[in-house]
Amino acid sequence: PSIDNGEHIESSTEIVLKDLAHSGELEKYDGVLVACYSVHTLVDRLSRQYGDRLAVTGIFEASILTATALLPQTIVGAPPSQWGIVTTGSFWEKHLADGVTGYLGQIGGGGNTKFKGVVSSGLTAGDFHHVSPEEVKAKLEEATRKLLGDGGAVGTAGLGSCSVVAIASERAVILAHIPPLPDLHSQRPDAGDANVRQMMKRVRRLYRDNRQFFDNAEGRVTCAIYAGEVALPDQVAIMQEQLRLLGFEPSTDYYQVPADANVGRGTVVIVAPPH
Repeated sequence: PSIDNGEHIESSTEIVLKDLAHSGELEKYDGVLVACYSVHTLVDRLSRQYGDRLAVTGIFEASILTATALLPQTIVGAPPSQWGIVTTGSFWEKHLADGVTGYLGQIGGGGNTKFKGVVSSGLTAGDFHHVSPEEVKAKLEEATRKLLGDGGAVGTAGLGSCSVVAIASERAVILAHIPPLPDLHSQRPDAGDANVRQMMKRVRRLYRDNRQFFDNAEGRVTCAIYAGEVALPDQVAIMQEQLRLLGFEPSTDYYQVPADANVGRGTVVIVAPPH
């Protein structure tokens, strides 16, 4: 059965603690990773009970540390790089958002410019075992679009001529948010192209390192149209070329922009459903 609410979290904690007390299994190990993507009370209970001799954390807590560490440093004056969570049912939106706030020590309703938020797909963990891959993929894509923007083409809200590269399967999505320029003060004429190549290397590495999650995946590029033309044709061509090197024939979406252009190093992230 899947864990879908607070009651399930509490009951699973009690069941696991009872089993561990009976089996003595923890005597064999130096650390424990709680593999439920939630603010799971088992993490706290194990930490309090065994923390003097065991390293204890959960995949939720580990993901916060990892995502925060992977974000590039934001240039002063540029839009901040952000990370977010695509989850299953609606219960998890507030649960996980509050969990991030609590884990990072934020007080009250203070904002976090690096955390984009949590969006649910409407699925349960159990659905990934019996719902069709096509439906799972559609729901994950819809939730990811909502996380990035306001429901239009991927990432168009506030992109300001930035591009998005996505590799999506029924099990996971890799997203790269790529600004036109890596540095407002860069003197290199090829700075934008070089930044695209560097970020696409990260996309390719993430894809190859997590290839098992990307059967029947699709590649997509979303880019800006300014004054009736593709704003950054050379950069878009690089993105398409790099996706083709991975075996994709990428489809391309477009959105209209005014004259503004965001500056920053962008982000490359992978999001996947709980197992």
